[in-house]
Amino acid sequence: MRITVVVPDELGQNVKKISKNRNQSLSLTATQAFEQFIKDEKRKAMGYKVIDIMRNAKIDPNIKDILEDGRRDCDVNRYTCTPSDEGL
Repeated sequence: MRITVVVPDELGQNVKKISKNRNQSLSLTATQAFEQFIKDEKRKAMGYKVIDIMRNAKIDPNIKDILEDGRRDCDVNRYTCTPSDEGL
């Protein structure tokens, strides 16, 4: 797809320099930048979604004891855990 984008002169010069240093076309450099921007925006949106979910999460008041019990159930030497039936 062909699109036209107007950018400030300094940004345009920087993108041209990067393209030249990478020995690639300006179109490829711009495409990579757009792809990275979109990926970053999706990650940011997912982060906000996780925060919203966590905001509504309820934490068991006995969480410390539950975690300690889980740690005791783990065989540290073999890096294996056998969950107790209580937590399932």
